[in-house]
Amino acid sequence: MALEEKKITNVQWKSIHFDHIKGNKDDVEEFIKLLGLVSPEKKQKKKKKKTNKKKKGITLEKIIEKFTEKYKNENTRKNYTKFITNVVKDEDDLDSLFADEDKLIAKIYGLYTASSTRKSYLSAVISVLKSYGLPHEKVLHEITNQSVINDIQTSETDPIGSYDDAVEMMKGLETKADELKESIGDKYDLTRQMYSIAYFILNYGAMRTAEMITIQVVDKPIETNHINIKTGEMIITEHKTVKSMGKKVIRLDKTFLDIIKPALGGYWVLGKNRRPYTSSKGLEVLIEATFGVGLYPLRKAKVSISLYHKNPDDIRQLEIIHGHTLSTMLSNYNSYK
Repeated sequence: MALEEKKITNVQWKSIHFDHIKGNKDDVEEFIKLLGLVSPEKKQKKKKKKTNKKKKGITLEKIIEKFTEKYKNENTRKNYTKFITNVVKDEDDLDSLFADEDKLIAKIYGLYTASSTRKSYLSAVISVLKSYGLPHEKVLHEITNQSVINDIQTSETDPIGSYDDAVEMMKGLETKADELKESIGDKYDLTRQMYSIAYFILNYGAMRTAEMITIQVVDKPIETNHINIKTGEMIITEHKTVKSMGKKVIRLDKTFLDIIKPALGGYWVLGKNRRPYTSSKGLEVLIEATFGVGLYPLRKAKVSISLYHKNPDDIRQLEIIHGHTLSTMLSNYNSYK
């Protein structure tokens, strides 16, 4: 075989392997190396390796092209192009930028403070992420958060008191809870029960009394309303707004679970005679007599404080516990400003 031949076929390769060399694989490789030949298999591997190194190559020009293809409305295209241009104008490596959701969010929040503006910019960003098949869950979560904040900022309701009034109401409940805590024993008596209700309102929300009186304390799942000591969850399947809100699932902390643990096998809330309530009215009277304030004002105070601080996670928790949408809370429960 002439040394100047640089191309060989699979058949020739096998011929070299079996006819020219009588040694092992290393002998064959050494022989081929001396001839200056490259096996077809190695050529294919080299080509494949080069293909894998190819980058996605996100550029501003490509982003604008994608906007042009996706959005027929000219205003949408112009706005999204402007938003993205403002965000990426100082960036050289767009592949790295759009691979980091936290950095994108921080960049937008560093430039703009208005919730409506942030939401608009995040919407443009998520369009890019979706176009390139990149993760976008965090950006989507922030869009939802900014929507909640914007709804709060633009809502108009007549207050019945100030934010400080709501804070004082909750402080009064906290003081009463501390007093009850000092008096509780090991048994699940009325004092321990009322302390558990105060703790729940302060740390979670003011649930309707009609739901409270139906909740059993168990250590295994049941179909009706219950608190599962083992899983640490409150499950409410029967309530006033079940059609619109669905099943409620509330994660409970260890402190609350320890408070109600002695009630295992019975109901969370019982009447003064330690029997289950047949009507929620009796519990409403007991709450007002014990805490010095009714449940309805407490519901309004709890919502007003949460809306004042504009914490989307707290607001979502109240939506579940109170059984109201944000819209309903803004129009009917945001009473202390």
